[in-house]
Amino acid sequence: MPDGILGTQAVVLGVTQDARQKMAETFLRRRQIEELTGLARSTIYDRINAGTFPKPVKIGNRAVAWLKSDIDAWQSDCIAKAQAK
Repeated sequence: MPDGILGTQAVVLGVTQDARQKMAETFLRRRQIEELTGLARSTIYDRINAGTFPKPVKIGNRAVAWLKSDIDAWQSDCIAKAQAK
């Protein structure tokens, strides 16, 4: 779409492009996090409590998930720290 049309839609809908991107965010459940990171369940929660791993978001009464963008950023940070050594 040309920028003008997209901009018009954003104004008409009252939603910016950044907001639309966040609304399209992917949720990852704990087992997916374990597979992606190689961390065990207890390690994930230990690191959340220590403030060194992203916190999940509540998606239901008894369900949580992590934002894919948060996990991607955490992984990038781990790689950067490892390469800096």
